[in-house]
Formats: sequence, structure tokens, C-alpha cells
Amino acid sequence: MATVLTNETFNEYITTGLAFELLPKTFQDAVLFTRSLGKRYLWIDSLCIIQNNADDWDREAATVCSVYQGALLTIAAASSSSGRGGLLYEPPTHRITRTTPNGPYTLFGRESIRHKEKEYPLLTRGWASQERLLSPRTLYFGSKELLWERRGSRTCQCGESVSSHIGGDVSKVYQTTTAGAASLDGGRLISQWHRLVSRFSQLCLSYEKDVLPDISGLAAQFAEIRRLREPTTYHAGLWSNSFEADLLWYRDRGWEHDQRASRPVSYRAPTWSWASVNGPIS
Repeated sequence: MATVLTNETFNEYITTGLAFELLPKTFQDAVLFTRSLGKRYLWIDSLCIIQNNADDWDREAATVCSVYQGALLTIAAASSSSGRGGLLYEPPTHRITRTTPNGPYTLFGRESIRHKEKEYPLLTRGWASQERLLSPRTLYFGSKELLWERRGSRTCQCGESVSSHIGGDVSKVYQTTTAGAASLDGGRLISQWHRLVSRFSQLCLSYEKDVLPDISGLAAQFAEIRRLREPTTYHAGLWSNSFEADLLWYRDRGWEHDQRASRPVSYRAPTWSWASVNGPIS
């Protein structure tokens, strides 16, 4: 049984607490890591938002921007496909022992690491995308190494550049936008949003209906940036001061007849919005 905050468990968790042993492995590791940093507070979406309460989801989605922007550190279980995978892995190593006239020796080596997004299931999730873009610093726990991302820079234990392999292009776009908002012209702000939306549309959603909530934090941040230049309002993934350009989205080639690119079963956005279809768009 999943350990999550629901209407049914709310009073129990508030009055008697939640036993550490009942937490999934990833949550346990996150708690221990947070304590090792000497910190008392840890935000976990499924334990801080009432999962089956639409009103609570709406309230928290509206504040998610400040939650992640104000975090000291975001902990990412990058190689875990669920809350049971944990943060920590034993990386594969190789040991070779030989003998020379001067005596025995041992060489220790590790496999060459290929930084591909498929090795990091977390990075394929829509909700996690805005978490990493909004956070000032993120520590990714991979199956073979740790990766560190701070606004404007990324590195890993093996020392290889990882920007182009873990969505660094989009992260760079976002950080460039937020850092130099006052100096960006309107046209560039529009194209930055289009690139973020295009990238977001390639990611997986836990629930079809969550496409707009999963990008709401980024939308709130962009609203602040764009209003530095001129008034604008947000409408289902499009902006009033670039509405005509925003309407020019289309499904990526090869997806026109793919079932995954069909309209959602339930209504989630007007048909003129890119959020009204499943699958990648440009």
C-alpha cells in the first residue's frame, strides 16, 4: 500500500505522525540525507499535498513555484522509476590484480558513463521538469554517480559535460531567460516559452489531466518575467500578448497518426491550445 497523504490519512498523519519504517525507500533515503545536512524540513509532494483532494492540489500547484525556488537543495532520485528504488546505488567497478618482479599490484576501474536521459527515469516526467528548472540547485542521485546542477552550470563525478544529455539545453534557455529578463526583447521571450513547451510536450504525465498543472509553476515564473515588459495574461498555455504566434503550434512529424498523440479522453484545454493534444508538439 502506497504511503501518501490523502483525505483518509490526513488526520492520522497530523495527530500520530508517520512512522519512518512505513516510508518508501526513496523517501527514507531522502530523510536521512536531509538530516545529514543538519536540516529539519523536507518537502515531498505526495506527503505535502493531499493526493485525492482537487482543492488542495489547486492551492498547492499555485505555490509550487515558490516552494522549489526557495529550496536550499532539491534531491532527485534520478535513476529510480518509483518511490521504492531509493537514492543510493553501488556503482559497478572492475578490479584487476597482476604480479610483476617488483611485487603484486591492483588496478581499480569503473565503466565509462554515458549520460543518456533513458538512464534517468525521473527526467522523463512532466512534473519533475518544472521542479528542476525552478530549483536553484539540484543533486541527482544516479545509478552510477552523482550529478550536480546549479543555475547556469552542471557537472558530475566523472567530470564529463552533461548539459546536452540531461535536458541542459532547456535548462540553459530557462536560466538565461530568468537571469536576463529585463534585457530580453519580446520576440526572444516568446521563442523561449515555445522551446520550453515543446520540450515539456515530450515528457510523460502521471495523469493526462495534469498537463497544465505540471507546468503551472513555470507559467507563474514566466508571467513575472513577461510582465516586466508589458501586461499579459495566461490562457491554457498561451499568452495574450503573443497569442497569434502561440497558436502556430503543430504536432511533430511522425506523430500525426500515433494513438498517443490523440485528444485526451477527458477535456483539459481548448482545442486551440497545445495542451489539448497528447504527444510532442513544435
